[in-house]
Amino acid sequence: MSRRLVQGGVIALAIVVAVVTGWQGNEPAGEPEQSGTAVSTSPGDLPFDFFVLALSWSPTFCATEAGRGAQLQCGPGADFGFITHGLWPQFERGWPSYCQSTHGERLPDAIADDLLAIMPDRGLIQHQWDKHGTCSGLSPTNYAALIHQATQQIALPETFERGDGGTMNASTIEASFLASNPGLTHDGIALTCPNRRFAEVRICLDHDLQPRACAEVDQNGCQANGLSVPAR
Repeated sequence: MSRRLVQGGVIALAIVVAVVTGWQGNEPAGEPEQSGTAVSTSPGDLPFDFFVLALSWSPTFCATEAGRGAQLQCGPGADFGFITHGLWPQFERGWPSYCQSTHGERLPDAIADDLLAIMPDRGLIQHQWDKHGTCSGLSPTNYAALIHQATQQIALPETFERGDGGTMNASTIEASFLASNPGLTHDGIALTCPNRRFAEVRICLDHDLQPRACAEVDQNGCQANGLSVPAR
């Protein structure tokens, strides 16, 4: 998707960002509570600085109580490794959330259906549109296309493709993503590891979906050694 397409959708939107927390759906563990900052945009302004692509390690989520209730992602016959948690508009400091959108709050069923292959939970998909997609300035169709594009361009390290599992250091996991994705740097990636279990990798992308640095995201990432990585 071109920069022109992204900017064209974003410029059309004037947003006021509200502070909303407490969603209780089957979302992969690890997303921190997010609070927005009131923002208004004028024509020509981008309402955010970059994107965060969040990829969740499904076996970690499926071992939780919430995961046991997510049949499509974790039920019999499911075999997911990384799933796409979301594509989040982000500021250099903080993030917008739950914006007023000219496209409404409800994601059409056909678009949700198209995302199920990489985001296998309808509650997750709808929540991602409500909280993050409405702040992108894009239509639901274009936002979903951008999620697909961002996901497809990230190469997964071989150890995760095999789904081996085991114990790994955060630095080793980050290094494996850097080795698989030329252009990605240490200051543009972060992990989450609640309870010392690897849950998620977050990759910062500019408006053209190219890797870029993101100091705040990187600084808040997990740096622990000896993380549990459940096998696929």
